[in-house]
Amino acid sequence: MSIFSLFRRKPKPTQPKPQMIAGWNAPRADQFLAHYEARALTKALVPGLLRWGGTVSQHKADMGEVNALVAIANDIGVPVVVPADIYDSTPQEAVERIQAHLNAGVKVAGVELGNETYLQQYRDRIASPEEYMVKARALRDAIRTVLPNMPCGIVMAPTASMRDPDSAGVHPRYLTRWNEVVLRETWPDAVVLHCYVNPQRTGPSYVDHANAVATVLKSLEPRRVWLTEVGVQGECPPDIRHAHYYHMLQVAANAGNVDLYCWHSLAGQGTNAAIRVTSDRRSGVKAEYTEFGNLLTKP
Repeated sequence: MSIFSLFRRKPKPTQPKPQMIAGWNAPRADQFLAHYEARALTKALVPGLLRWGGTVSQHKADMGEVNALVAIANDIGVPVVVPADIYDSTPQEAVERIQAHLNAGVKVAGVELGNETYLQQYRDRIASPEEYMVKARALRDAIRTVLPNMPCGIVMAPTASMRDPDSAGVHPRYLTRWNEVVLRETWPDAVVLHCYVNPQRTGPSYVDHANAVATVLKSLEPRRVWLTEVGVQGECPPDIRHAHYYHMLQVAANAGNVDLYCWHSLAGQGTNAAIRVTSDRRSGVKAEYTEFGNLLTKP
């Protein structure tokens, strides 16, 4: 060995790419997953993650609802994403709901600091992106005081290239300004992004939509991203929904900066979900795969 080789700069060891955890958005899970048949069908889909949807994020959930979700998570045996209520609840109340999961042995993969708080329905209490950031930081600080290692994600609005023309009644300029404000901050552990395509409106095609999402994910590097609502809104053929499911899953996995991914939705009463749950007085609760769900379970 020459003396020069002793001083030669050694290459830095490459860091392994973080493994994306993929699963399902499960709105109203305390109702739709309350029955053992629905949970059995969920287990057969082998989810890596569940997100609680609006149950704990859009109203002041009582601990009875939270405890029902905790029991469901323990039965299915997967980590969860908790979208914290930043609209109706105090930071301390939000922390109590997160802590209830942890106390029961449920792993919380991350906490979303609100849910789609750029929408018009929240404007009476969150009048601007600046006001949102104040509330989000207060919630994050309250969480970190008790749970110093808990990942917290900030709400990002869908960009112009990936949203449909309706945009839930929000002016496109407001959504653009929202992102300008929230993306200035460096303290969030991740940005939370929801992306849907709707074939019943004159929005982008499935492929164009997926390509637009891929471009946005690239532009967000090196930030970490949680895609916790991805799906097709409105009616569409099950095979098209199935194809978009796998296309978007591949887009997220290939991006390299997506840590959490949830398809919308797991269970419900319509055809958009993978599991249809219905009930009547004669036959009681019935849970079965939709045509989309059946496609997912085929070898």
